[in-house]
Amino acid sequence: MRPLPSLKIILKPRIVHGIKASWNFYNDIPPLNIIASPRDKNWKERVEEEKRVFSVWIRFNPSAPFRNLRLSNTNPRKFLIDVNLGELFKLKRDKWRTVTILIPLNYPRQYPTIGDPSTDGEFLSMLREWTGYKPFCMPPIFRAWWYSFKGKAGIAHFLQAFSFFLSIAGRKTSKQLRL
Repeated sequence: MRPLPSLKIILKPRIVHGIKASWNFYNDIPPLNIIASPRDKNWKERVEEEKRVFSVWIRFNPSAPFRNLRLSNTNPRKFLIDVNLGELFKLKRDKWRTVTILIPLNYPRQYPTIGDPSTDGEFLSMLREWTGYKPFCMPPIFRAWWYSFKGKAGIAHFLQAFSFFLSIAGRKTSKQLRL
């Protein structure tokens, strides 16, 4: 049996505001300290910590297409987030929409879901088209990564993994196809 060829990984840093930028999502998004599910008495503190960690992530990752994470007024298991669909799906212009993040009862041991079918039809339709109708499911590598946090991963961690999923499963732009 022949040995597998070695992989040569070349990282090309993204230029943000004229500065080389890179983001190590595994190490740089701070883990959350409060481990609480929606059923726990510490849930309000967990929500505040989620917002704080999200704002830190956005401050150091300004190119992320997400803004304004907040808890829904009607349901304590729903977060709302503004998503730049133009940036996320490579449209010609910015198009901001509010999208729902659904929190399972056994969160943070289980990761959340992005997009509520009853309210986020446009987002989910664009997501299905962009990924060639592949369902969004955490690949095993991300699942192992999520579970390694033992409840200390949050919405910012999930959104970063979701962004990676879109870059892998999403269609390639014409510029990428020419390479």
